[in-house]
Amino acid sequence: MGSLHFHVKPYASISNGKLRWSRAIPTTLTYAFSTNCMVSNLNLSDIKLAFWRSFSRWSAVIPVNFKESETYEFSDIKIGLYSGDHDDGEPFHYSKTAAIIFPVVSSDSMGF
Repeated sequence: MGSLHFHVKPYASISNGKLRWSRAIPTTLTYAFSTNCMVSNLNLSDIKLAFWRSFSRWSAVIPVNFKESETYEFSDIKIGLYSGDHDDGEPFHYSKTAAIIFPVVSSDSMGF
């Protein structure tokens, strides 16, 4: 059986001890919704509208545009609604309602 390999492009680097965005400004980030990790009691169109409104507010004050993508695997921001154990070692419960995975940092800029 062959092995699975991923190519990860760094979106940030460390410069003078500070995390820096490595994309051109202004930039466009894509986002997509999981087809497997949604909740049945919320309408998908309502969820998408809420995220569109939030991203529009961000775009009004920062030099980043957001565009919905149909390709979840290759989008910059992956959105899923999970409950309980979701395979990251920290299951959701009453005190944890959200999680984020930080951007990939270039190991070259960290001296590795």
